[in-house]
Amino acid sequence: MALVERVTALTPADFAELIEHAKRRETIIRQIIWLRLNIHLFCADITQRKIWKLKQKRCKIPTDHMIPAVFRRLDANSCGYCTCVRKPSNRIQVHCSCIGGKQWNQQNTQSSAASKVRSRVATYLRALRGLLPLRVCQKLLVDTQPAHRPERLGYISAPTGNPGGGGNGEGIYLCELNLFTGELTVLRLVAPALPAMGMTLSTASPSTIALDPTHTHLYAGNEYGPPGAVSAYSINRFTGDLTLLNVQPALGAPAHVSVDNHGRYLFSAEYSGSWFEVFPILADGTLGPAVYQMQTLDNVDTSFKTKPATSAPPGSFAFSAHEGPNGHPHQMEANPSNEWVLGSDAGQDRIYVWKLTVGANPPLNASPVFVNTPPGDGPRHFAFHPNGHWVYSIQEEGDTIIFWQFDPATGNLTNKQQVSSLPPGFVGTTFTSEIRVSDDGRFVYGVNRLSDTICVFRIDDDGKLTQVSHASTLGDYPRIIAIDPSGRFMVSGNQRADNITTFRISRRREHEHEDEDDDRFGEYKKRGGSLTFTGNYTAVGSPSGMVFL
Repeated sequence: MALVERVTALTPADFAELIEHAKRRETIIRQIIWLRLNIHLFCADITQRKIWKLKQKRCKIPTDHMIPAVFRRLDANSCGYCTCVRKPSNRIQVHCSCIGGKQWNQQNTQSSAASKVRSRVATYLRALRGLLPLRVCQKLLVDTQPAHRPERLGYISAPTGNPGGGGNGEGIYLCELNLFTGELTVLRLVAPALPAMGMTLSTASPSTIALDPTHTHLYAGNEYGPPGAVSAYSINRFTGDLTLLNVQPALGAPAHVSVDNHGRYLFSAEYSGSWFEVFPILADGTLGPAVYQMQTLDNVDTSFKTKPATSAPPGSFAFSAHEGPNGHPHQMEANPSNEWVLGSDAGQDRIYVWKLTVGANPPLNASPVFVNTPPGDGPRHFAFHPNGHWVYSIQEEGDTIIFWQFDPATGNLTNKQQVSSLPPGFVGTTFTSEIRVSDDGRFVYGVNRLSDTICVFRIDDDGKLTQVSHASTLGDYPRIIAIDPSGRFMVSGNQRADNITTFRISRRREHEHEDEDDDRFGEYKKRGGSLTFTGNYTAVGSPSGMVFL
């Protein structure tokens, strides 16, 4: 998408956020943003090297224009709303293209003046990357990078520990994903694991990480102990470097952390120690002491220490999480409307549901309701569909995916479907790990460890799943997968192989036919959602968490 189209896509809310954000900055920055970013459209072919303000009106008549984007003022009358600036007759004729209007037919080549203007705009926006809200800035910046090498920054967390013992990492790394080739490059270590010093706890073993909604802060769960810790970092928007803000103690060892959709709380599911905890996020991005704590005591069927789960495949010896006497929380996350919080416990075979009241103390109700999965199956992780009404959970020992109907009014979960995450005919032992729903809501991806595969399911109109394919992760014991925000690539963190593999996602839709003239990456030769290895391996010791900016 061109830069001009990305600015077109900005909503009034985006501009309001820019202005509000600018008001909190220095005067000179505020003036720059007011003068240069409070516009609705940038020009794609400016022959006079001018940028005019565009009012949100749509021209009603076709006409010639000096600038294809038709930057007009409200004080004219050629179409009832705006003045159309005439251009030389030897240029192409286009239609007015105000906000919400049709795209212009840009048949002529761009002039050198336009290229210079666009280059200055791109340079300017990249320079402001550290000053603007990232949610808005990302809409503008992806395609201001050189066309031959667009990139996306991200962070990889790698637990520390004894070499060879599953903790071969050194902390949190900054990485860069090439959105054309799929090559993932580790740039540098930006948050090394630090030992405890004085009153500051250790930041060792950051096995799980999460971003706040503005992408200005990163939070990590330090999975040691118990007791463990959670840590807060600020993100340098120019360099990607992290600055440690503070560390708070956790009663258990965090296996998963997430941030609510308003950026007010950090949720921590602590496998060892059996705790669900909630930490407030303060105005400066630091973490306060826990404001909610619940330990999942008892209610563990210990018979599954020596027998397979109810839904396990034939020949499975996947005995885990049911040694008792207490549960093993594995994930805690808010729903899209930010009204409810779900938490999975693999030991108790339960998914808890809390009512979230932002600003209350405590923010969650003391006695949550819950639903059960089949005995011994062990619900590990879950993912919401973008519509907020469908939830998909993956069971670690049962090797299944369950489709739940979620009622945002009451918080009720209803089991609608259960499918195996394994390839047809699989027998033996495997443990699932991660589950993701694509941003467009069309596919579900689940990860199987030991079989080391990623299952791909299409989401039907009623929310139920239909198997599409399976792909090998080409690495040992994949603990995580992540989809880049463009939806083009998926990365798999192979914990025991000490590497990350990258896959291209086929974005073919149903009923689309193969177009041999525009199928550079073979997307139309595969079913929609299928994965194709890009040939890129990235060396990282024990990767266990990843997020993209």
